[in-house]
Amino acid sequence: MSRVRSIVSGALVLVIASFALDAAGEAADALAAGRSLWRSFEYEDAIVQLQAVLNDPSASAAQRLEALELMAVLHLTLRRDAQAQETFVRLLNLDPGHNLTDPGYPPRVQEFYANARRAFIPQISIEIEPVVPSAIPDSGTLALTAVITGDSQGVERALAFVRTAGETSYRRALMRRQDGNEFTADVPTPPQGRDLEYYFEVQAPSGHVLGRLGSDSDPRTLVASGSAPPPGSAWSSTPPPGTATPPTTEQPDTAETPRASRPWYRTWWFWTIVGGVVVTGTAVGLGVGLQEDVEPGTLGRIELP
Repeated sequence: MSRVRSIVSGALVLVIASFALDAAGEAADALAAGRSLWRSFEYEDAIVQLQAVLNDPSASAAQRLEALELMAVLHLTLRRDAQAQETFVRLLNLDPGHNLTDPGYPPRVQEFYANARRAFIPQISIEIEPVVPSAIPDSGTLALTAVITGDSQGVERALAFVRTAGETSYRRALMRRQDGNEFTADVPTPPQGRDLEYYFEVQAPSGHVLGRLGSDSDPRTLVASGSAPPPGSAWSSTPPPGTATPPTTEQPDTAETPRASRPWYRTWWFWTIVGGVVVTGTAVGLGVGLQEDVEPGTLGRIELP
């Protein structure tokens, strides 16, 4: 049964792919016809073919840009400057970094486009919605998906930039276009217990960034289940186990210095001894002085038995 399912699934993929190729081929055929008519000086018919490219939802961003460029050049050739200006603005809204593909255009065309580009004010409205797993698997890969909404006709590619939390550089992954405006990339899982940081960019064919979700300095984080900062990592806010806490240099704020740290000359017993010595010395000195100053009286000395 599983083999039958795989065969059926493979057949469906081939059918869908063939439809996509046919649709892309229609846009390519209309674009080729427009170029051929332009070289044959059949300008109005060329514009009709190029408009068919713009009306084709399967046309790629690069095909749309080429069709708009040729249409603007045709309008200039027919002296329709206002329509040429409008067409160039449509082109720049899809890709503000677009450069003319043919350096052999007449100087008037190149100058007109340069002026339109200088006066252009971007009006791009692209939003990116992430679709990521709820948990990081233990090993293998995980799928990151970006869904583009808004005016995304100029989006040519989407990129995912990923790194393990704590790393300084990102790895770039070109995302696969799935269905419509959905892009997916399979990226390696980070080491067990480590978070994954990522951000998305969508670009025009020129490489101009049309939209971004997060950035290299402000990434999104996919948190590992039960993750904790690895010991000693640069992003750990607590010291690893077994690390001694450095002693503080601050002294306790107390009104009285601890007794064990008092110097000896500030203790009570020292000043008690000093006081006693001073009193004793004073008394002895007074007694000696009195004996030396007494003179014999008129009654003489009386010896007691």
